[in-house]
Order: sequence, then C-alpha cells, then structure tokens
Amino acid sequence: MSSEPRRLAVIAAAVAGLGLVLLPWLQVDQPMPLPAAIEPGSAHEQLLRSTVQAVDAACRRGDVAGYRTWVTEAHAEVQQACLQQLGRELDAAALRQAAADGGLAGRLGDKACLFGRAAGSRACVVFASHDEVRAGHARSSSLAALRFEWDGARFRLDAVQPRRLPAGADAVASATGMGEALLRRR
Repeated sequence: MSSEPRRLAVIAAAVAGLGLVLLPWLQVDQPMPLPAAIEPGSAHEQLLRSTVQAVDAACRRGDVAGYRTWVTEAHAEVQQACLQQLGRELDAAALRQAAADGGLAGRLGDKACLFGRAAGSRACVVFASHDEVRAGHARSSSLAALRFEWDGARFRLDAVQPRRLPAGADAVASATGMGEALLRRR
C-alpha cells in the first residue's frame, strides 16, 4: 500500500511538469483590456498605437506573415483587393512601399487621438492625419479612423478609413461621428 501513494505522487508530478512545459503554447483568451472610453494620450491609446507600430515594422521588413499577425484576415483581404486593382499582390515589395515615408504611424504623428471608444471586441480611435501635408498640398485637414479587433490575446488592425475635413468643420465632432460609425460597421 505504501507504493500506491508514491505512484500517485509521481503521476501528479509528471502531470504538473507536463503542464508547465505546455503552458507557454496554450493560448488563454484574455478579456478586452480597454475601457469603453479611450482617453486621448492615455496608456490605452498607446496600446492601440503599438499595434500600428507592429504593422509598420512588418511592412518595413517586407514580412507578409508578420503583417498578417497584426491585421485581421478581413483587413488583409481588403488590402489584397486594392492591390489587385493595381495589378499587384500583397507581397514584400507592396508592404515595403506602404511603410515608405513613415508608414501609418508616421501619418498619424504623435498628437493624441480626437476620439477613442471600445465596444465588445472592437476599439476605434480617430486621429488628425498628416496625409495632405505630406502629399505636398496646402495644409488641408484630414482624419484617419482606425478600427481594431481584440482576438483574446492582442489587438489586430481591422480597418483604416481616411477622410478629408471640409473647411470650417469641427474636427472633434467629425472624428466622433466618423469613429462611432466605423465602430458599428461590420
């Protein structure tokens, strides 16, 4: 009978050891880490910006697999369809070209978002964009709305929607309307 408890202890130790070995490979879905309102300049905004920076880094490297790690399948399909209209593919060269001139993070600059909201597994932030200035136009205003999807482990970029602001438009009100609409859209 004394061998039975010993055998159970060895089995328990083996199961525990196996669990420790397998634990890093088991994905545990975490709840959405953002509050409903994402405050401009907050750590929550920075968390979403870090996803944009990861996408840009994959683009600079021309790393298609890395890019697909940081974007949703739907976003990758939209990008592929846009490139196909130009007779191109979503490949290393296209990604490197997308990262030219600072990539998406460069177009957003370092100013805080004008709008930020999270709902369900989605988050959306809207920034003033530097597209028009970088394209050589006069200082016309534009916005860029970015939607992210939380997959239980990380945020993935799901949509990017640029919009030029009409002269005299209220940027914050426009950003709010644009962000709310993009957050709801499927």
